[in-house]
Amino acid sequence: MAGLVVNEREAPETAAAVEGTSARVTIGADVSGHLEQAVVRLEARASAERSVSDSREEILYVAQGDGPLESDGTMHALSGDVGAYVTAGETYRLRGRPPGRACMRGRECPRSPRSIRRR
Repeated sequence: MAGLVVNEREAPETAAAVEGTSARVTIGADVSGHLEQAVVRLEARASAERSVSDSREEILYVAQGDGPLESDGTMHALSGDVGAYVTAGETYRLRGRPPGRACMRGRECPRSPRSIRRR
């Protein structure tokens, strides 16, 4: 596949599932064949829940801002330059924290054929 650079502002915004959130798919699975990349923005106090399908995994990277990620009843602090791995079949919730907004880049990819252990 040839290199591809997409400006976030040029990608169409998807319908916001929750007020105070926005998402733009910058690289779709139709382009890459396997991976999808999106930029998600959460306003302060906004909250978004997402379920990962049984055949996919997600990697989140916080580009700016901060806020907690809740998964399996456990809160994890996220802030700039921090990443998170979400396993197939898992449901998680992201929350924006005042005073500003959080910007996260997410990548969704096919589930790894080998199991990955959590630490």
